[in-house]
Amino acid sequence: MRPILIIIFSILLSQVVSNAQEFNATRSLSSQQEECVNQKLEFIPQFSIKQLSSEKNERFDLSGMVNFHGKLLVIADKDWDKFIYQINDNTETFSYSSFQELCPDFNIDIEGIDYSNNRFYLIEEYTSDVYEVFIGSCKMRKLDIPWEKFGIDRSNWGNAGFEGIAIDGVNQILYLAKEREPRNIFRVDLKTMDISEPFKAQLAEGGGHDISDMKYENGYLYIMERGLGQITRINIETKEKVSVSYQYFDYKDGKRLFQNENPQFGMTEAFAFIKNEIWIGIDNNGNPVSEYGKSIGLKEGNKTAILIFKRPIGF
Repeated sequence: MRPILIIIFSILLSQVVSNAQEFNATRSLSSQQEECVNQKLEFIPQFSIKQLSSEKNERFDLSGMVNFHGKLLVIADKDWDKFIYQINDNTETFSYSSFQELCPDFNIDIEGIDYSNNRFYLIEEYTSDVYEVFIGSCKMRKLDIPWEKFGIDRSNWGNAGFEGIAIDGVNQILYLAKEREPRNIFRVDLKTMDISEPFKAQLAEGGGHDISDMKYENGYLYIMERGLGQITRINIETKEKVSVSYQYFDYKDGKRLFQNENPQFGMTEAFAFIKNEIWIGIDNNGNPVSEYGKSIGLKEGNKTAILIFKRPIGF
């Protein structure tokens, strides 16, 4: 009987050890998640804020970012910016150059970009349409999404339309963020073209609430809540929310980095994950750098900026 008892005891002991290890791992993950709840983002120590420059010193209204195989690609929301651009790091500044031409047959107001399966996905804000552009091609093909079939009327959205786009390339799910009035996230299954609105309860309205960009990563949606100066992660399955803040820097003591007639409204327009960093782009609408902006290192003029923060552990 004794050998049998020893075997039973060993099995029970191994189960206890396994459960303890699982509990500790879960607690560790949970503590990491708790650490980044409402955490303030930290700057990278050197060159954490850089301005965009070009040879012609042109205005550049940055509106979207995507990490393309380690390269940071961006778009601008003015009709004359008919390119996807690449950001080049010049140590103390950034410059941008043409990466891929776009050939629209209409006036464009491109507000968001993402990439999957050899193609870029772009959103046009005013009409709230979605376009795909294949690598190496300039043709913009509008996706035939059956909005009317699902009772969704986009006709009066105007400048409160699509502002963020993210794609789950593995499952071929497209997420589209309506900026405001009301803000919302639409889920489009690209295989069936079914449309749903899964996060209405998580997107309650309130002062300063809007969405200016969005990313998908490993079962999470990350949304930039521009008016609140934060990036919020939403668990696709559980709908749990966790936020990190850059408000203390973007809107310090009521002051913005750029002069703005309406400083109560945020100016951060886009973000991307680059390695263990969060890069945040500002659309300054051609406005000049403020005195506050100069005090933290921006040069006089109207060149827009990109902010670089550490990505918190567990976020």
